[in-house]
Amino acid sequence: MNFKFLHLIPFLLLTVFIFSFKDGPAGGEGGSGPRMQDRSGSPYAIAQGPTCAACHNNGSFNPGVIIELLQDGNPVVEYVPEETYTLRYRVMANSGTPSKFGIQSIVLENNDDTNVGTFGTAPAGTRVASISSRQYFEHTTPSASDTFEIEWIAPAAGVGELTVYAGGVAANGNGTNGGDNGAANTLILTETLDVSTIDPTTLLPVKVTIAPNPVVDKMNVAIESDLSGTLSMKLLDLTGKSVLSRHVEVHNGGNQFSENISHLPSGIYLLQITDGKKERVVKVVK
Repeated sequence: MNFKFLHLIPFLLLTVFIFSFKDGPAGGEGGSGPRMQDRSGSPYAIAQGPTCAACHNNGSFNPGVIIELLQDGNPVVEYVPEETYTLRYRVMANSGTPSKFGIQSIVLENNDDTNVGTFGTAPAGTRVASISSRQYFEHTTPSASDTFEIEWIAPAAGVGELTVYAGGVAANGNGTNGGDNGAANTLILTETLDVSTIDPTTLLPVKVTIAPNPVVDKMNVAIESDLSGTLSMKLLDLTGKSVLSRHVEVHNGGNQFSENISHLPSGIYLLQITDGKKERVVKVVK
């Protein structure tokens, strides 16, 4: 047995730990390196850690990770397909004063954990790395700032609900993983419509209110109408599939209708009311 090699093992392991923070968990030139480690807390990280706390765990910073999706500088929890946003991450220490910070993040569809959306150009000190064709945003060098930002382009219509996973590190900057802490968090985002692109001349002259919204079992629909006649009322999922359809008679003024949707899975739906020429669409959350 080569005892000299055995003595080197602790040093080699420590080197891996140090450089996984120094250069980001995915690692490597261009973001496809030998470590290929997911430390974001995503389902793909379960067998590997699953967060930065796997190695950075004996400090006293007690950090948390805050994730925000920004539109024009304002936090939102819904995305319009193919629109560009800013993802902001903050690794916030709840005690002590860490001097260095790191981040790794991935965005996955909730239905089947497919990697969705596209990260933009990474700012200095960060990169977009690749593990098994999945995109990760991560630091390339430990940052003196606890905040990281990158542009993100939302996926095409029909993806539905998705989750942003992020793992972060608060470090003391001593060059090892000793005295550091890791943490992780998630942000769930739902798909919505870009109502600013709707032509007002195509809108049905009715006001539609869903109460309560989110709906539990019974969807109560109030229609304040400027017309009388038969209207088509459809409930659509985000793929455009009709999951409920009926005709309703409305009169000028207030109208009330109720539908049992207890059999439908939780999610985002669109209630479409039309006279065949014009329509009104409202979002329903269950």
